[in-house]
Amino acid sequence: MSRPRHLILLVVASLSASAMGAGIDNTLFLHHFDAPIGSPPANADYAAGSSGVVVAGGVITSTAPKFGDGAYDVTTTGRAHYVSNDGNFNFAQGTVEFWINKPTAWNDFAYKGFFGVHAAGVADFRVYKDGNNRLGFYAHGSPSSNIFGMEGVLATPLSSNEWHHIAVVWDSSSNYKQIFVDGVAPAEIVGFGGAVNAVSGTYPAQMTIGAVQSGSAGGGHFYDEFRISDVVRYNGNFTPPIAAFVVPEPATLSVIALSGLLMRRRHD
Repeated sequence: MSRPRHLILLVVASLSASAMGAGIDNTLFLHHFDAPIGSPPANADYAAGSSGVVVAGGVITSTAPKFGDGAYDVTTTGRAHYVSNDGNFNFAQGTVEFWINKPTAWNDFAYKGFFGVHAAGVADFRVYKDGNNRLGFYAHGSPSSNIFGMEGVLATPLSSNEWHHIAVVWDSSSNYKQIFVDGVAPAEIVGFGGAVNAVSGTYPAQMTIGAVQSGSAGGGHFYDEFRISDVVRYNGNFTPPIAAFVVPEPATLSVIALSGLLMRRRHD
């Protein structure tokens, strides 16, 4: 009567060796930046697609992380590239959120890219502070005139040498988009462009943490608890997370575990 159990174990082993899909909590990508201390970031702690780092710069530091053992230091230079086109990002809807700490003044009139998914002439998604100190995000496909986003100068600039939570959300099915800073949607950040549209066509191959694309202006910050989700997590003001995000169980494996339990009961 053990044959069904052996079959289930084989299927689980096969899945664990490949992309895991979204977590049961709709997480697509999660990086705690806790290790390796003193080296560039390595694999993500969870990834719906590929978890391996493609290009790594900057360094994981144990100095004053928000949570856990480390934080991602790109205060001088550096960025980390991960795969975006095999399940780690969804242009149709989602949430990108992270903790950020800027050692110097926020309003420095310098462009700083925080995150990006970019391929010239194909698609573009970016979270940034521009040269006019506007915090913003936008996305567009091809042609680039099909664009939606939000941006604005914060009435109270983020304090230096302190951790702040930034979250951007978008949903093409409900035409919803918003930026939250420490759990609050600032009134001075307003929308631009057209409706929230799912970007069609070929997804860019890589996404970048610490800049918006390869070769673009980045640096100047510490990052911690970087998470991408497949759903809009925040529809209004909220209390920022008070602990590190939990690495989710893959939804695919939870379904298999349930199927295995049913099969075991059926054959016992």
